Amino acid sequence: TTNTWEEVSLDLAANKQALEQLRVALAKPAFDFKLDHSRGFAMNVIHLAPAKSYCQCFGTSLQNSLRIGENQVALEDLLAAIGIPRVLESDRILISELVRIAISSINLGTTWEALQSDVWTDEQLVLVQKAWEKNAFATNMVLSLQVERADGDTYFERFKKSNDETYKYMFPTWMQVLTGDDD
Repeated sequence: TTNTWEEVSLDLAANKQALEQLRVALAKPAFDFKLDHSRGFAMNVIHLAPAKSYCQCFGTSLQNSLRIGENQVALEDLLAAIGIPRVLESDRILISELVRIAISSINLGTTWEALQSDVWTDEQLVLVQKAWEKNAFATNMVLSLQVERADGDTYFERFKKSNDETYKYMFPTWMQVLTGDDD
């Protein structure tokens, strides 16, 4: 099915308060999800999935705002979307960095589409550029790889002590489902 702008507007109106709360949260200087690295691959990373959805919501709101001439709201949506990867930058795990890059890829398309509109002032364009400059990827990836390497030593020690844990890691239950091996 195809959505209409009316349906999009209704959905955005229903979620207006949530988007406002997200904008406020994104103004925080740092985020800490208190990841427990001692849990290894069982670490709770439930916070990663919503981040992508949030950037898509802001992108949709941006497009709708431009369509109805609310250029300042569109700018706020764009800046919020661009800022979402910063939420995950303190995780220091590889999967968070990959999610940050995926979100930024979505935001790159959103930014490109937004820049096709001729409504932006030079000052607004400077804000967009500065928002993009706040996202550091190479440095964060190096730090995350260093943490993953340190965590790897922990896994190695745990696996040396437990054949059962090693087997469960190397042959997870989903693998048994795929192969039909119940042993």
